[in-house]
Amino acid sequence: MNRKNWLKKTIAMLTLIATVLETGFSSVVPVFASELLAEEGETLDVNIDTGDEVLADEGGSGDDLLTDETSEAAAPGSDDVIGDISVDKPEDGDIGPVKSGTIDVTDSGIIGSGFDFISVYINTDNLANEDKFSVRFTGPNSAVYNPVLNDELDKTNGGRYNFENLGGSDFSIRAISEDNVILSYEDNDGYPVIVVQSGNSDKMLTTKVLTAVDDTRISAVSGKGYESITVKFDTEDLSDKESFKFYVESEADATVDGKDAVAGIIGLTKADTSLKIEDLEGQSFVAYVAAEEGSEIETVAEITSIEDGTALIDINGVATKRVYEYEDNKVYVRTTLEKADAIPDDAYFCVTPLLEEEADRYLEALNSNRDEDTTEYTAENTLLYDIAFYTDESRSEEIEPEEGSVTVSFEFKNDQLAGDIGAEYSDDIVVTHIKEDGSQVTAETVEADASVDGGVVEFTTDSFSLYAITNIRDTIIPAGQAVTYRDVLMGAVNYGLVGNTIELDNHIDSNLAAKLLKTSADNATQGQYTGKQNPGNTIIAAHQGSKWHIDSANGKSFVVYTTPEAKNSFKDGAWKDYAVIDTSIPKDNLVDMVDKLVNGTLSAEFASNT
Repeated sequence: MNRKNWLKKTIAMLTLIATVLETGFSSVVPVFASELLAEEGETLDVNIDTGDEVLADEGGSGDDLLTDETSEAAAPGSDDVIGDISVDKPEDGDIGPVKSGTIDVTDSGIIGSGFDFISVYINTDNLANEDKFSVRFTGPNSAVYNPVLNDELDKTNGGRYNFENLGGSDFSIRAISEDNVILSYEDNDGYPVIVVQSGNSDKMLTTKVLTAVDDTRISAVSGKGYESITVKFDTEDLSDKESFKFYVESEADATVDGKDAVAGIIGLTKADTSLKIEDLEGQSFVAYVAAEEGSEIETVAEITSIEDGTALIDINGVATKRVYEYEDNKVYVRTTLEKADAIPDDAYFCVTPLLEEEADRYLEALNSNRDEDTTEYTAENTLLYDIAFYTDESRSEEIEPEEGSVTVSFEFKNDQLAGDIGAEYSDDIVVTHIKEDGSQVTAETVEADASVDGGVVEFTTDSFSLYAITNIRDTIIPAGQAVTYRDVLMGAVNYGLVGNTIELDNHIDSNLAAKLLKTSADNATQGQYTGKQNPGNTIIAAHQGSKWHIDSANGKSFVVYTTPEAKNSFKDGAWKDYAVIDTSIPKDNLVDMVDKLVNGTLSAEFASNT
């Protein structure tokens, strides 16, 4: 997610929160239970819970889904709904209406007596944005209420208002408005409601926030009195790969482009910026956007014109993907994001090995940053990779994680840690992050875990570019210095036999690496007496003979790297229960691996120093 997208989402959410806070009430939106991921052709059943019954049964009508035109009030103590406002149930000990008090809701206002505290609800759902009204309170001087009621009010001032410290005295509350605003008063079990609506009351268009069964919030458009409505979509911050659905809940047989809007319009994309809902027949409706399966979106709806029947829904993508992978015939690299929204879901992840001519410059930079008594970075002991996220496969624009860390795991398929850079022990491996700023190159060691035998290197970072994986074991042997067989054999120490050509006519319990393996006799086997022990991975670039087979090994942890041709010449079926035969590496690569094992020992170096 880029910073523009993040900023836009933040502004949208703050705007929504500010709108709620501005109303002066602590209520929440109606509970909206919906199967948001309905497949094409399914009816999306929606229920609004009023605390005592579900208004819409399966397949229920659109009118059942919405509040009544009169916006009947309900007692907050029962968690009921007042128009588009659901009221929080008071906790034990909250102040509330005095039972001995009386309240009278008339055509001209609300009058009462005998209360210390009351709540009055103002319903502005059907008030046009430009229309204004005010509220007048008459009662004891000790009364405390929201001072905003003394000002000119508009559509944003709907909600619940408390009047406290009434002391049981007489009081009256009434609304005053312009000529084109209609005022009415309603009573539900002693809880009064002031309904404020524009004179053109046959048309109503407003927004509401719905809560789905998975607790996600949906900003929707609600209305009545229209034959058609135009809903525009701001999809600027959706990726090209994201899609969404559009639903209309109504008793009318509403359509969009001739399709059943109630059943849902699916497969909408960034290119879909406007839809027209038709055949509403003046019936009540709710219209909203939902994410397609496998993605997540956030929506903010707003009314652009009640008269013209137009609304806008701003749609923002929410990143949910945490794992990105890259694989070729040499490496498998897996990255795991700490925070899913640090990288867009459709980002392209790529790992590129540096060519020799490119690598020389960075090896020089690494050596310029190292201490004199440490190992020199060379092409023989260092693997260099460019690791990066891009906006797409063209790799024209690189992106960095916006926040959080990223865990990177390298799995080397061709035994590169031992074979290519001569690592013997896991502690020999060091990972360095190379950063380039213009002409300046810096290097920083990154804490890493490595397994030479397993061919795995793992580290955590918060940024990407070039990374060096180096065997730091000192391979320079001064004359007269004592060395071990491990120092001499280097990567070849991990194999029982290493050679250009290896001929076998009997059993072998060790692993091997050969450009050409020649076998004869029925008893040319590998691993017959090792039992459950793992003899180690084997490299066979080519094979002559038909008797070779693997007799016993430790299951699939034993891998034979070979070619399809060589595999076909092994004794048929004899290896299947004991090892994995990997033929994914080209023959030339296998030959190169054996060459490095044969020529990478220190035998010649050791001889020249004696």
